[in-house]
Amino acid sequence: MQYKTILPQTLSPVHYNITLWPRLKPNADDLYIFTGNSRVAFRCVSQTDLILIHSNKLNLSMFDGFHAKLKGLAGAAAPTLKKTWLEVPTQYLVVHLNDPLQPGSVYELYTEFVGELLDDLKGFYRSEYFEDGIKK
Repeated sequence: MQYKTILPQTLSPVHYNITLWPRLKPNADDLYIFTGNSRVAFRCVSQTDLILIHSNKLNLSMFDGFHAKLKGLAGAAAPTLKKTWLEVPTQYLVVHLNDPLQPGSVYELYTEFVGELLDDLKGFYRSEYFEDGIKK
C-alpha cells in the first residue's frame, strides 16, 4: 500500500517553536535520548476537524488522554479534542476534533516528546569523531 506524505491544505503554519534537549551520554538502557516540546501556530484556511503533523519515532506525552493540547489564539475558541493517535505508515500525529476549526482563525498545537538520538544520519541525530585520539 502506498501512502502520500503531503499534508492537507486546510491549515497553514504561522510559527514553529521547538525545544530539543539532547542527552550526550547514554542512559541506563545504553540509549542516547532527547526530550523536547513544540508549539505550532497555524491559521485555518478551510474548515476541518483534523490536524495532521509529522511525528516520526517520537514517544509523545499524554495530556488528559490526548497526545497534544490545542488552544485558540487572538480570541479564537479552540474546539475540544475527540481523539489523537499516531499513524505510523505516514508518520503523522492525527488530532481529531469534536468541532471544526474556523477559517481565518489561528490556533496553537502543543506537544511534548521523547525520542532516541540515533547515529543513522536521519532527522535529529548524534555524530561522533576522534580528535587527537579522543572521542568527541
